[in-house]
Amino acid sequence: DDILCVQVHGDAALAGQGINQETLQIANVPHYSVGGSLHLVINNQLGFTSPGERGRSSRHCTDLAKQIGAPVIHVNGDHPEEVVKATRIAMEYRNQFRKDVFVNMICFRRWGHNELDDPTFTNPALYSVIHARRSVPDEYSDRLV
Repeated sequence: DDILCVQVHGDAALAGQGINQETLQIANVPHYSVGGSLHLVINNQLGFTSPGERGRSSRHCTDLAKQIGAPVIHVNGDHPEEVVKATRIAMEYRNQFRKDVFVNMICFRRWGHNELDDPTFTNPALYSVIHARRSVPDEYSDRLV
């Protein structure tokens, strides 16, 4: 009860890396338990430079949680206080039931995957909208004042 297993995933990596499926498959095996994991998914809606619908067959990157019946809390990453609230709800679930729970923080990536990636080439319409927006910290600080 003194230890919390937290796993932080990117959206494309969660759906696309086999180690995630393998790990979830043993999450409820008898005599093997960490008392549930909190999975925080940074869902920037792009896998490298591919939109989600080109990188997986399911609607949500967190549909992987269905294989063990884990709940998924979807939250808008533009609202930091809602992210905190969703995480607290997830922690209450994990502590009470000692099972895995996912928080799918839906957000966007302002810049490319790395310093060589320019997503305006592969997703020009999306990035014209993203670049027209103010940053989440700027928006949040204005709401606080």
